[in-house]
Amino acid sequence: RVRDRPPFVLTLPLYPERFPELPGLAWRTGPEGTTLRYIPAKGRLGFLHAFALGNPPRLVVDLYAREPEWTRALAPGIRLRMRYARVPYPLKLVMVEADPGAYRLVPVGEPGRRRKLPELAPRALALLNGGYFDPRTGTPVGLWVVDGVTRSYPYGRSALVWDGGRVDAVIPRFSAWVELSGRRIPVGLAATPARYTVYTAPGEAGRPGEEVLVVEGNRVVARRAAPYRLAAGRWALAYPRGALPFAAVPLGAELRLRVRLSPPVRYALEAGPLLVARGRVAYRPERERFDRNALLLTKVTYQAAVAWTREGGLWLLVSEKTTPGVLARALAGLGAWGAIRMDSGGSAQLWAKGKLVYPERAREVVNGLALYSALGQ
Repeated sequence: RVRDRPPFVLTLPLYPERFPELPGLAWRTGPEGTTLRYIPAKGRLGFLHAFALGNPPRLVVDLYAREPEWTRALAPGIRLRMRYARVPYPLKLVMVEADPGAYRLVPVGEPGRRRKLPELAPRALALLNGGYFDPRTGTPVGLWVVDGVTRSYPYGRSALVWDGGRVDAVIPRFSAWVELSGRRIPVGLAATPARYTVYTAPGEAGRPGEEVLVVEGNRVVARRAAPYRLAAGRWALAYPRGALPFAAVPLGAELRLRVRLSPPVRYALEAGPLLVARGRVAYRPERERFDRNALLLTKVTYQAAVAWTREGGLWLLVSEKTTPGVLARALAGLGAWGAIRMDSGGSAQLWAKGKLVYPERAREVVNGLALYSALGQ
């Protein structure tokens, strides 16, 4: 039998020889077995989690004494909170929680330049780190749209999208083409390879058997055999070796890339994976070109995320060290209607009124999400 609130009481049909000496833990034996009683220290929040393991069969009882949850007002309808989600152990979440209509959210930053978050938006009420980027060059990876202007092209993962009001997360739909000598030629992007494929992020461009046109400032600056290592500040067009018209394009020719989102959005910031959709866990990273076994997803580390309620409330949050799959269950359990993971690990950081709230250290990033009060301070 279990009593799951203080004082915690657990009765087991067992008679262990001894128990560890822990503050607040007492035990006694009786006809029904052994009864454990746990009272957290004053000023601490207690949790009890009991579960069975096999090989050999055993019962594990985890006892937690955590700091109490707290809430602090930041502005009308906007709060800074620390709370726990049961997964089933208590997972600490630090979040800025904004009521529907109380906030304005804007993506901030500059491609190719890493800075501390408050430098990107000094007057923001709260700031959360944004999407992925190349750590060496500061080149953003994935879609980034500000006031309808594309600052970085889609990579093919979930993106936070909004038009100034309620947020949502989708894998962006788009059409892409290049303009060459008055012709408009459809192309795929790295996320959706085609006969002609454009690469915009630093890294490998093209596949064996292809050639690559390297473009800088809308001018072709090189032709190389694929795969080719693309540098920051350039993009590349890969095509089958010898295929016209691209095989005949001279160096110095003008070549422009165009991308149209469907539907168009005012703001977008790609990250991923998606964590929650329509109130249910939606963590399926392999659908977004993530390797489920990659360190990016399996490492136990700080997780940053944006979540929202069905009514239109917004949560900007960073969790204590965990994995994105666990965070997805936590947010769904707290009633999130949707949620998306942002860049995490060393990039994960939440600021409020110009001060770092969580975790204790933060690195420079390329972009972030700035939250402002829509109702006045």
